[in-house]
Amino acid sequence: MKREIALLVVALILLVPITSAVNQPQTTIVVSDEITVILCMVKGKRVEKEMPVSSIQELVDLGASLKEDFLTIYDKTKSDEEVTTAFENIKPFFQALIDNGLTDKTVDDLNNLYLYIREKIQEQRRQPTIKPQEGPQPMGIWNGLPTPVWANIICGQFDAGMCAGFAGGTHMIFPTVGADVFLTYGFQGTSVTIGGFGYTLAMTGFNFILGFVGILLAVPLIMIGPYFLAGMSGMLVGVGV
Repeated sequence: MKREIALLVVALILLVPITSAVNQPQTTIVVSDEITVILCMVKGKRVEKEMPVSSIQELVDLGASLKEDFLTIYDKTKSDEEVTTAFENIKPFFQALIDNGLTDKTVDDLNNLYLYIREKIQEQRRQPTIKPQEGPQPMGIWNGLPTPVWANIICGQFDAGMCAGFAGGTHMIFPTVGADVFLTYGFQGTSVTIGGFGYTLAMTGFNFILGFVGILLAVPLIMIGPYFLAGMSGMLVGVGV
């Protein structure tokens, strides 16, 4: 347990410098039926970006279609060949982020980021005892067993669906590639983790994440509406509704 706590602290230390680069911006968001306008003040410099909500939804749908590929990257039991194929399948999604101006990174940069994430994720200590069933469910599933509360540490995470919540970190500014000290949100859709405490799955619930690095697509700051999340979480606690 001490080793797990130490690893969690190390992960958060790695994330905090990235988050600090935000320089505590002041952010205002104006949401219309079609356009999300994000106004940011960073060291007195005004930054304005428009992002059609429909574009976020299209990217969420594309990312959601790659669920199995992201989970393959997170799963250290998968072969090198399977992981290589998964990265090839995800390339169009990475390119779509670039084409929409959501990152200044290249496809190779994003590949390297997710190789780093795969390396840092803890191997599952327990394998699921029951294969999770897809579809609506009142509770989450933790290592194959239904439960109203689930948790994981140093884990790969994949979420897609609709949400309402808050992000504290670089994702306060733009929906993009970045890091957060914490995320807290209610969701309906799919939330999956693979990591130190095994495997979790939930279709509806509330997640609290401490330390996140990866891709988060949602209306910034006050996350509401369609969302997509894929990356590494230092610690996650979820509650079913």
